[in-house]
Amino acid sequence: MLNIVKALEPLGNVVPVNLKLIRLGKSSTEFLRPIKVFFESKDIGMNLFAAYNTATRSGKSFPEGFRISRDRTALQRKLLRSCYDDLDRSGETKLRIVFVNGLRTVFSTFLKNGDGRHRQQPNPS
Repeated sequence: MLNIVKALEPLGNVVPVNLKLIRLGKSSTEFLRPIKVFFESKDIGMNLFAAYNTATRSGKSFPEGFRISRDRTALQRKLLRSCYDDLDRSGETKLRIVFVNGLRTVFSTFLKNGDGRHRQQPNPS
């Protein structure tokens, strides 16, 4: 748990104290298993997720390979996987799938003014 708190140091005081952690998947020497974190309330998790997104967009650094994502339902995972499979079959690159109000939307990513920041622009297809 100490490593997780240390990895979240760039977020400042947003990190909650009472966490419940579990490892997902089977133990393997080939890769690290993800950790699922439970918070006391949904709002705490949403605030942490928002702070993490803001910090990464503003250029704060986190340990290599560290990322945070919200828990998805089985249906959301299935839909997302089918979207990525469709993109792979059509040979599309540099696209990002985002769910907006429950509908999937494909965005293209490009560099803005060469400064390394990515913006998303709706893909017409």
